[in-house]
Amino acid sequence: MKKRAAIFLLLLSAVAAPAAVAQKTGPELLGVRLGTTEAEARARLDRIGRWEEEKELRRDTVWELKGDRRFRAAAVGFVKETRRVRYVTAFAREGGERVRPADVLDLKQAKRVVDPAGNYHLTQTVKARKGRPGYLIVVFGKDPEALIRLSVKMIEQAGAEAEGK
Repeated sequence: MKKRAAIFLLLLSAVAAPAAVAQKTGPELLGVRLGTTEAEARARLDRIGRWEEEKELRRDTVWELKGDRRFRAAAVGFVKETRRVRYVTAFAREGGERVRPADVLDLKQAKRVVDPAGNYHLTQTVKARKGRPGYLIVVFGKDPEALIRLSVKMIEQAGAEAEGK
């Protein structure tokens, strides 16, 4: 009986894991991996949200997320030439489940800046390895214990960071 309970808990945690923010964010967010095709990204986001055509920004695509207690919306940017995902940004749901910066990046490795308005900007660089591209994890928030915006983006496109994406 204990063995069955242990197997059940293991399977339950495997099913719940994609819904949670990874302990330290990898090269994907909300199930959308950096470098995947636009079609793959749209298919994934269509399953968890609704495309907001009227909210499109430049070359970004925006989705309103359904049923996510942490994030209300997602924006995805694509490399112009290849139409592959160059960044994914998730926007926190007001009054939703809080996501702590320490849950998504290594605070010891992150570069931390507090702007004149008191907003926190944390950036962690993850170097390329074993065929995986390097990427940035970028956190923005007003409270060091709860983020407002979380992004993962290819290092090659890091200039977009200055745009606030």
